[in-house]
Amino acid sequence: TTAGAQRCLTFLRKHDLGRANFVALDKTKKGAHDRAVETPEGAPRLFDLISPRHPAVTPAIYLGVGNTLVAPDLDTATRWAFDYGKRWRVVTVDGKLIEGSGTMSGGGKSVRRGGMRLKNGKGGSNSQAAVAMDVDTDDLDSKALETEAKKALQALQDCRSKRRALVEEIRTLKRR
Repeated sequence: TTAGAQRCLTFLRKHDLGRANFVALDKTKKGAHDRAVETPEGAPRLFDLISPRHPAVTPAIYLGVGNTLVAPDLDTATRWAFDYGKRWRVVTVDGKLIEGSGTMSGGGKSVRRGGMRLKNGKGGSNSQAAVAMDVDTDDLDSKALETEAKKALQALQDCRSKRRALVEEIRTLKRR
């Protein structure tokens, strides 16, 4: 909700945690994600490969990924992006991205795996995409990630506290 997003922003400001974007789910356009889309060569949409735990966040996911297609390789991605009368945003399974504008991004030393579970929004699995994606689900241990994030946040807060104490000590020493 808008009120929830506002509370989150207040929390970020209060704890000096930087900036973030929030989607007010009560204000998102309803139904855009439910429309059937004809894709080049029956390409899978990234949106259809994501299974949110809470269906209420589906419009926010669609807002983020839209009709992005998932291609097995860069040659296929390029073909889908430009050869079908409409420009498509396409991502390859190894992370290269072709925007509708024609720009391409990618690079890095390692391929990130396990970022999505391969099930369509109707609860069934998409076996063709699953084979193409080769997603390593062992990396999806969300509890461990949450614990690690909490530890990192605590370490950050400790560092900020020590910094404040040191700044105050420096001020005190300069006054002498």
